[in-house]
Amino acid sequence: MENRKINWRCEKMILAEGAEARHIDETAMAEWHLSSSVLVEAAGRECTQVLINVWPHIAPHVSGSPSLILAAGSGNNAADGMVLLKTLILKGFCNPSRCWVVLSKPEISTSVHAQELSPRIQALRFLQKLGIPCIVWHEISETERKSLFENADLIIDALTGTGLSGTVQDTVAELVAVINRSRKHNNSQRVVSIDVPSGLSDSWDLDDPVVEADLCLAIEPVKACLFKPAARTKAGFICPVTGIFPPALLEQCGHHRLIGLSDFTDNPAMMKAFTVSHDAYKHQRGVVHIYAGFPGTSGAALLCGRGAQAGGAGLVQIITEQVLAEHLMGQAGGMLLTCTSWIDEQRSFRKPPQPDAIIMGPGLLWNQELDDNLKKAVQDQVQNDIGLVFDAGAVEPAAAYTFPGPTVFTPHPVEFERFFEVLIKINPELAQSAGKGLSRMIKTNPVPLLQIAAEKTKSVIILKGHVIHIVAPDGAHSVVDGMESILAMGGSGDVLAGLLGALMARMKRNRGSIDPIACSELAVNLLVEAGHRLRNQRRFSDPTCLADILGELSGELLLQPLGGAH
Repeated sequence: MENRKINWRCEKMILAEGAEARHIDETAMAEWHLSSSVLVEAAGRECTQVLINVWPHIAPHVSGSPSLILAAGSGNNAADGMVLLKTLILKGFCNPSRCWVVLSKPEISTSVHAQELSPRIQALRFLQKLGIPCIVWHEISETERKSLFENADLIIDALTGTGLSGTVQDTVAELVAVINRSRKHNNSQRVVSIDVPSGLSDSWDLDDPVVEADLCLAIEPVKACLFKPAARTKAGFICPVTGIFPPALLEQCGHHRLIGLSDFTDNPAMMKAFTVSHDAYKHQRGVVHIYAGFPGTSGAALLCGRGAQAGGAGLVQIITEQVLAEHLMGQAGGMLLTCTSWIDEQRSFRKPPQPDAIIMGPGLLWNQELDDNLKKAVQDQVQNDIGLVFDAGAVEPAAAYTFPGPTVFTPHPVEFERFFEVLIKINPELAQSAGKGLSRMIKTNPVPLLQIAAEKTKSVIILKGHVIHIVAPDGAHSVVDGMESILAMGGSGDVLAGLLGALMARMKRNRGSIDPIACSELAVNLLVEAGHRLRNQRRFSDPTCLADILGELSGELLLQPLGGAH
């Protein structure tokens, strides 16, 4: 499925937990005088427009009117789905004779007055008036259940929404299982979930049943549970559905944000902090020191350096083992390649360049000398307010510190688990934060752990993966919906660490201070976009190719154009 034909990536959106989303609904009705029926109608209609726009891209094999099943629960999520189906029919997208509604529960309202009916019952009555069969799940035979679902071109999942607490049960659980089985047996079928895949909620855990959707019509505010690492793939492509709530109302829950590269490219003042001016010399572009590499992991050191160069750093110095420095000298290009003993020898006749940022970790095997260098780096931060980046082998040793200046950790899930174990050793009371276990919580609900770790170390933490979570010391949380498998290769994290160090170094040169959150968010988005560009070349490759593309991208955005200001 070609995912670059349309803008699949959700960007510049507020994320909300279930309770926050329900509060927005309540406030919209109480203070903005938007009734439940009005909100449901708006959500359903906006969902319709998004689905019509993307349908040719997710189901190019389906010509004409698709056969469609709406699996509907008992809440407003089902009402949204029914309005969606109603509008699809009214717009001529599908034919009522090829549509079915499967209800998890029978209709319970007996009122004949429209104003007394719930939005769900109102929409259901309209569909019944169109002649669409609306059948209750337990009234369908086993044979009919299988054929009904497996023969459909499109299943609209509207069983559960943000009101779900715990795991789905009974009839809804059966329907979730049937939808998933049907999708596996019919490769041409598409499953579209309204708001969230049914079964997914803030309390979702690894073993809980959940619909595996091809597309999720994510109604604003986009739900944070969609970006749980272990749950993200269940939602398929996430398309935001907007235009339902007043912006001022949505802004009331701004603690979590879904961000993209456009958050920066649409903000000239922010981009100026990273821009390389016409008259810049190498030190003005930023000086980055990298402690990296060990015999057997020399590539990590070079890739980190390439990442720093791709981010526009003017001077990159790699400090590594002497035997490695001698071995890599011919591959260093414009980077300075040295070791601690050589630096000490050179001090008598040349002062080493003062770094604006120090990166520690790629390919390192930690030892006492590196521990001493870590302490020196912290002292340098105290004196000069430089940026610090800890990746790979430095994550665990550095977790024991509380940092006085701009600091970023870039662990993957296993590294973050070790990071948090260090915090537990220092603060045993944190053990209770792990709940069912660190590994499980990192997969299903990492944000609380990230917030604790960021607060304890006074650092920004980037949890790498197919979904990237960025958390600040004050608890602020942003998400980058990466979903770029081309980045799942050894070395991409080293490139990210180098890029991040370069951005921190240049911000210090341009502004005199470093905003580690802005640097982290920009670095991650640049890497993801570079990954998309590499994918478009339709090839697997060495991460040096990723660094090359990253250099092109960063240059496009951060080099001051000739003949005008950036």
